[in-house]
Amino acid sequence: MQVLTAFKEVYHPDCFRCAVCGVCLDGIPYAGQHDKVYCIKDYHKLFAPPCSSCGNPIIPQPGKAKNVRVLVKDRYYHVRCYRCEVCECIITQH
Repeated sequence: MQVLTAFKEVYHPDCFRCAVCGVCLDGIPYAGQHDKVYCIKDYHKLFAPPCSSCGNPIIPQPGKAKNVRVLVKDRYYHVRCYRCEVCECIITQH
């Protein structure tokens, strides 16, 4: 019998599922928060910080594992949304 261990809990492979969408997480990337496990897509929807400019969650670009964001005065921005307050030119380059 195979079992999976994650966050100090033990699961049957078929029981290791996203707390939101129910997809089986056996063999795919996952994340945990508040004693629950999530597929990466749902984890970002629930816990990604919103952009202070556009309000959308700041999540990694498709195919990327890491997230790029700007943090200024305890506020998060997408790189494309961080602009000068006077002329509205993009401040960051990527």
